[in-house]
Amino acid sequence: MPELPEVETVRRVLLPHLQNRTILNVRIYDPALVAAPSWELFTAGVRGQRIADLARRGKFLQICFMSGDRLAVHLRMTGALTVEPQAAPAGRHTRAAFSLSGGEELRYEDVRRLGKMWFAKNGEEDRSGIAALGVEPFDAALTPLYLENRGKNGKKPVKSMLLDQSVVAGIGNIYADEILFAANIRPDKPCNALTDGEFARLAKAIPERL
Repeated sequence: MPELPEVETVRRVLLPHLQNRTILNVRIYDPALVAAPSWELFTAGVRGQRIADLARRGKFLQICFMSGDRLAVHLRMTGALTVEPQAAPAGRHTRAAFSLSGGEELRYEDVRRLGKMWFAKNGEEDRSGIAALGVEPFDAALTPLYLENRGKNGKKPVKSMLLDQSVVAGIGNIYADEILFAANIRPDKPCNALTDGEFARLAKAIPERL
């Protein structure tokens, strides 16, 4: 499953190919890909939009339009976004294609069909779940005190706290293990048993590992 560093790599690779380009047309091959709104409203909302930026929040990608509208994407296990020549045939697992000004297409492929997309107009509630995410791993707000306040009263294992997206956004199973190894903390240690020093090591290891 793509974790935060892989999603960030996708963002950095795609951004130069998408910024300032207009989505001329949208083809949804698998309507189940669109979580909100309906795929018809999704298509109508995205068509004609000019791309201002490509952002990342946790494991989500966000295509930000000049209008203030936005398209959120979660790749889940096998989702992939690529920019292809428009004349190139769509792949067997292509779920959606966005025709871009300049003659290329942004294509979404997903073998296991687990990924999702959400479109929200400027000012509308974003139903993707992004609003419920915790701090980013590289945010200055991720301090030992922040982690202690979120975990000190709980009995759940520290690894479960790291995987809780409402605490820190974007940490998955592999990197949770890496972080705990670097911090020299057992993954099954209860959060309320962590010392101040262990919270400090966690706050240092999280951005380092990611």
